[in-house]
Amino acid sequence: MPPKKTMKKKSSNNNSMNNLLVKNNFQHALGISMFVLLIMIIIIGFIIHYLNSLKTCPCFQVQNIMNRTNLDYLIIIEIVSIVFYILLLIHLFYMYTSMSSMRGGNGNSESLMMFFTILLIFLNFLIYGYFVFFVYKLAENIKHDCPCAAHPVRYLLYIQAVVVFINLLFLLVGLINM
Repeated sequence: MPPKKTMKKKSSNNNSMNNLLVKNNFQHALGISMFVLLIMIIIIGFIIHYLNSLKTCPCFQVQNIMNRTNLDYLIIIEIVSIVFYILLLIHLFYMYTSMSSMRGGNGNSESLMMFFTILLIFLNFLIYGYFVFFVYKLAENIKHDCPCAAHPVRYLLYIQAVVVFINLLFLLVGLINM
């Protein structure tokens, strides 16, 4: 009988050690996520500056008359992205600082969470689908002989649009598999 008590105590220590390891790994992931979000906020700031400069670029405006790109929509979406990333950064920082008091478990209703998940997926399709479309139209309007429009920051916008498009494809696959 005494060996049972020893095994139970050993199991308890092992469980405590695993919990500590999981918390440390989670804190590390949160730290990396916060760093990446800061970089994303800075990059999107440069993209917003570039899009605003296109409004006063004469050679871009001539090309934009034929193939209309909604720069205001792109700027608004980028500003909304920055606000969202700042809120997410604040939330991640709160999680990072309160890791010691966190406990497991979930008390949310599963059907309510499913409804909000599907709603957010549809909103993502609507908002970011137009975003990708207008970035594509913007890319068509930029000519290489236009110095104010051919700024290298535009490639960051193109990369962002490709990443958003891939994210939309993953969301579509996830929605189909629900």
